[in-house]
Amino acid sequence: MELIKKDYSNLNFLENNRDILDCGLEIDIFIKDINLAIELNGPCHYFNIYGEETLNKVKARDVIKHAEIQIKGFKFIILDISTIS
Repeated sequence: MELIKKDYSNLNFLENNRDILDCGLEIDIFIKDINLAIELNGPCHYFNIYGEETLNKVKARDVIKHAEIQIKGFKFIILDISTIS
């Protein structure tokens, strides 16, 4: 992240911010200047690591978050980092 901030020092990066969406869910990286939301989805977004109920809650929050991001008209990238070691 620091390399990106250095290369694009003219942009304002917000990390792990809960103030952007009305639903109060967190956006991992938001670049306000270009209205870009970036989500880093690790294994708990896709695999039953902490139990089925927790996985279902994560998926439900993701649906709400993604819908609000689209409604707000933000560009949106989801990076699947679930298999990165």
